[in-house]
Amino acid sequence: MTYATALELDQYATARGVALTQDANVTLTIAMDYLATLEGSWQGERTSAVQPLAWPRTNVYVYGTALASDAIPQSLKDAQMRLAMESDAGVVLMPS
Repeated sequence: MTYATALELDQYATARGVALTQDANVTLTIAMDYLATLEGSWQGERTSAVQPLAWPRTNVYVYGTALASDAIPQSLKDAQMRLAMESDAGVVLMPS
C-alpha cells in the first residue's frame, strides 16, 4: 500500500531525467515506511480508525481551506516519489 503508483513514479522520474533501476513497488514501499515514521507530525486525524495508512485525514487545512476527508495531497505523493527515487539511487532511508 502506497500513496503513489509505480506508473506515477515512473512518470515523475522520467520528467526529471532520472532512470530508475530498481522495482518501483519496492522503492515506493521503502519510501512509505519512512513516511509512516512521520505520522505524529501530520495535521488532523485519520479519517477512519481502521485505515492502514496515515492518509486520508480529516481536519486538514491548506491555506485556510479544508482538504476533503478522502483526499491524498499531491505534495504527499510527490514526497513519496522523491524518497523512492532517493532509495533507488542507494540512499538508505531507514538505517536502523
